[in-house]
Amino acid sequence: MKLAKETNGWRILTLVLLILVSVMYVEWESHRTADIVTGQAQAQLLSELRDKEETLNLAIEFGFDPIIVQVTRQLSANIIRNSKHAPITWRFVRTEKELTYLLLSIVQTESRGDYRAYNPSGASGLTQMLLSTARQYDKSLQPHELFTIPKHLSIATEHFVDLLEKYRGNYTLAVLAWNRGSGAVDRSVSFGVSPENGYSNLVFTQA
Repeated sequence: MKLAKETNGWRILTLVLLILVSVMYVEWESHRTADIVTGQAQAQLLSELRDKEETLNLAIEFGFDPIIVQVTRQLSANIIRNSKHAPITWRFVRTEKELTYLLLSIVQTESRGDYRAYNPSGASGLTQMLLSTARQYDKSLQPHELFTIPKHLSIATEHFVDLLEKYRGNYTLAVLAWNRGSGAVDRSVSFGVSPENGYSNLVFTQA
């Protein structure tokens, strides 16, 4: 309990410091003369500040370490821009913001943002991923790597995107397959039975 309180206190302090730094930076830039900062540089600055603001807003909304949000946003942006994928076929997930929000919602449901979370069943890390599943994407993955934020999120994102591809953007089926496994979801659908087990409702409610 004490560790949890210290961790929450650290996260709040981090958010406050980031906000203060951003505010100070904006004030500093506002006092620079127009001759020093070009219109292009100002546009770039505003874009960067908006990006930081969005990361902070999501971090506050979910109660996560901003690093979790930033990594998830970057991975989602890379996926949407990657020509290997065809988001136009993803019926309900077509932007990096939508993909980011879905992934953060899974993290919220599975671990509440605790990258050290562990279940006796063997599920580990932010999205409570099994090592056997993770090694489908990285055969040399070591168990402790599932407790690192960038590595875990990278594999989790790739896995979730594969599920989205399989179900042509039906994020409800993708979320259920994340929890139950695609085999179980496929069997339910083939028998004309709803694959819903309450998990997708939990994810969307948490979100």
